[in-house]
Amino acid sequence: QLIGERFELSTLESGAVEPQWERFPVMELIQDIIHDHEISAQERGITLRATASTQNLEVRADIAMIHRVLENLINKALRFTRSNGEITIAVSEDQDRVRVEVRDNGEGIASHDIPHIFDRYYQREATSTQPSRGLGLAIVKKIVELHRSQIEVQSQRNEGTQFSFWLPHPA
Repeated sequence: QLIGERFELSTLESGAVEPQWERFPVMELIQDIIHDHEISAQERGITLRATASTQNLEVRADIAMIHRVLENLINKALRFTRSNGEITIAVSEDQDRVRVEVRDNGEGIASHDIPHIFDRYYQREATSTQPSRGLGLAIVKKIVELHRSQIEVQSQRNEGTQFSFWLPHPA
């Protein structure tokens, strides 16, 4: 898996990959991803849900790349959220953009780690219950940047983490 992630990140960083822009309903993609992770979440006692300001929001993006972003963020949230926890994917919009947010009420990230979590191979502090190599978040960051956006993170230890990014409405 690590070799595959290294290759994927190197390909994204090389500039050889461009998004295949298409119009799609973002909530359908999110519902598919939630469906794919329901059993894993239930086995861990975690509630996985989606909310949207409007159910039929469409975005213009590369559906496979955004699927990869959401997969990585959900997998990370599942690793760091305790039993009886909750992971939410929330979608909202403003005039010309759609905001996608993945938040959990898991163990959170120490403030001194936040500036480094998107770095290749960054290791989280030793007090974390789970080791983290950082490749998944480095891939997320690069894909979001290819979509002319940026990934933002807010986190507090023992309260949870929120990742968010913007995608354009279809033109």
